[in-house]
Amino acid sequence: GLPVNNVYKEPFLINILLCLYRSLMKRTFTIIIAIVIIFALGVPTLRYLLGYWYVESENRNFRKMRAEVVVDCETMPFHCAVKKDSMKMFDEHIARGEDIETVNLSGQSALFWTVRGSEVTSINSPSLRMDPEKRSRFIDKLLVAGANVQTKDIREKSLLHVALAGDLQTVKKLVTSGADVNQRSNERYYYLDEKPLREWVYPLYVAVSYNDVEKVRYLIEKGASINQESMPFSTATGFETALHMSVRRGNLEITTLLLEAGADPNKLNHIEQTPLFMSASNGDIAITKQLLRYGVNKELTDAQGHTALEHARLYKNTSQESERLLGQ
Repeated sequence: GLPVNNVYKEPFLINILLCLYRSLMKRTFTIIIAIVIIFALGVPTLRYLLGYWYVESENRNFRKMRAEVVVDCETMPFHCAVKKDSMKMFDEHIARGEDIETVNLSGQSALFWTVRGSEVTSINSPSLRMDPEKRSRFIDKLLVAGANVQTKDIREKSLLHVALAGDLQTVKKLVTSGADVNQRSNERYYYLDEKPLREWVYPLYVAVSYNDVEKVRYLIEKGASINQESMPFSTATGFETALHMSVRRGNLEITTLLLEAGADPNKLNHIEQTPLFMSASNGDIAITKQLLRYGVNKELTDAQGHTALEHARLYKNTSQESERLLGQ
């Protein structure tokens, strides 16, 4: 048989190995459990924190919107009359000689607030959209009373800019009452770091951005500057003309209106591109032909040294027709 002192040697080594294996398995299991717990708790926590920052940003915007719609009848008598749809109250305020230019916390006069068609709210009542007929009646009243049509809100957004988002009739009322069709609208946008980013745009550019042919035609008739440069927020601190915008929107009718009114097809934007670059990269043959018809120079190069054709090739959006039209 085996020597006495060797009887427990083999089981002892096996036991040591088993203990090490079990210990390792326990640690591995513990690590796996820890990873699962961290993942289960960490991801929602991270999402919560990111969501909190986002919500805080949105809450700031909401507070601004709330400031626009809450009406204090003592300090904003004309806003209150509009809110309550009371012509009698409105006339009483006029008879007492109260200031028609009082503003809400967002710097909006009664006329600005009414044109904007803000949601009318109070603490004890639900939100409801201002009725168009009601808004029209009070706009007439406010204009007759001499309300300032050149007013801007706290963000420096002009009244006409706001009106262009609505109906043409309101735009006509304001322009007839003296609103400048070339008044620049400056608007500030805020982000998490609270650094304001501005845009400045002109009425014609705004109307074009809405693809509103009738408003564009009306503003042109009233003397809107055709080649004025705007700096919309969408171009990331760059500038462009209304013609650039209409071509980018792919609106042939508005593009034709602007060209007929004297828009310069060779006007450059902030990256030294004519509108032709946009129609070419969009593969818009109809607008490309119209721009060429009005004398756009297809040999001009942008800040990167590309012609319109080369730019379109970068976007892989060329055809035999565009190659023929834009080729040297």
